Amino acid sequence: MSEYLLDGDLVVVRGLPRTGKTNLAQALFNEFQETAVFVAGREFTENNQADLIQAIIEELKQKAESAGISQLIFDDYGAALRRSHGGRLQSQLYGLLVDSEYSRDIGAVFFSRWQGPIHIPLRGSPLISRARFFALPTFDSADLIQYGWSSLSYSSVQADIGHLAVSLMRSQVVGSRLLTSSLEQSIKADAPLIVGDLPSDAVEFLAGARTQEGLSGEAFESLLPLVWDNDDKIGIAQVPQSAGILRAIQGMAPGWPDSRNDSSKRFAQLVAGWDKALWCDRYLYQDPPRLESFLSSLRGRTATNLRLLGAIPMPDTGYTAADVRAAISSYDGVEARFMNRADYRLLHDRHLVHVGADGGFVLPVCRVIFGVDRAGSAVAAPVARFGITYADFWRRASPV
Repeated sequence: MSEYLLDGDLVVVRGLPRTGKTNLAQALFNEFQETAVFVAGREFTENNQADLIQAIIEELKQKAESAGISQLIFDDYGAALRRSHGGRLQSQLYGLLVDSEYSRDIGAVFFSRWQGPIHIPLRGSPLISRARFFALPTFDSADLIQYGWSSLSYSSVQADIGHLAVSLMRSQVVGSRLLTSSLEQSIKADAPLIVGDLPSDAVEFLAGARTQEGLSGEAFESLLPLVWDNDDKIGIAQVPQSAGILRAIQGMAPGWPDSRNDSSKRFAQLVAGWDKALWCDRYLYQDPPRLESFLSSLRGRTATNLRLLGAIPMPDTGYTAADVRAAISSYDGVEARFMNRADYRLLHDRHLVHVGADGGFVLPVCRVIFGVDRAGSAVAAPVARFGITYADFWRRASPV
């Protein structure tokens, strides 16, 4: 990674809380020291963000002019982007790192959580599109020897702790009992925070609702600190289990009921207290009579205003946009739109979004919610923050 920064490249590293991102950022800063600028995104506030942005840009230019090179080490980048000047921060960094005379002299690495934003949609090419993506390092048998654990079996340690040892490499802990105890204590209090940062399909895998083969590359990478791997198969390690990772999932992602009546009750519970919710499912409008029946069962159970976002019915369903309009026409507080076709690929997940907030839930497919298909192991998995901005997709969608 240091070599890429010396070449003026952009790098992104994403990972769960408590898995070593800040340790790695500090290690990179120590490699460069005088030519590097270390930025902690968590230090950005509404009051100081404008001054911090200007100071970062000026310091990078100054170091590049005096030393010929400079490196930006940006820890918790998503925390800074979430501020009201996040778009300005991104634009200023793009101008410096991509379009300026310093672009080949300044390398940058951005650390972020999985659910933290790493891009704000603006005009022009995204800054992150120019970046290389790196996974957090995982440990192997050589690390056991280097850090004084040579008496331990690599396979047994991995089964106990997964790859969480990365976050404690500097602690010089000796002995499996002290090692596992320290790791367990370090993540126990933050188990809900860790679960909340996992991609939705990773949560479904840990809950038993998705197979390993069904994991996206992003989800698989996010799970690495928590799991052991053997013969291309993965499973959650003992320490993350005992520290409450699975309990956090079970408490936050209960199974989905089978019947339509119980399904509508469960849906109403999820949106309880919300002023407005957005339900996104590409196949939401493929069976308008089923949608109408579900909305009917939901009536009286919630006062939450509901936005529906789905794809226009496919020709082989026999239904049209007019059928969708008829299905929702008698329901107050329900607004429906058809997805922009250009957004189909990005809107492949089924999400229930708390409009005006950051998060919501990953839902089962709509046929399960409508009571058509058996729920099986389907769950409603909580998400602290979605990686996309639904307000933008809603604006681009066309009214039903």
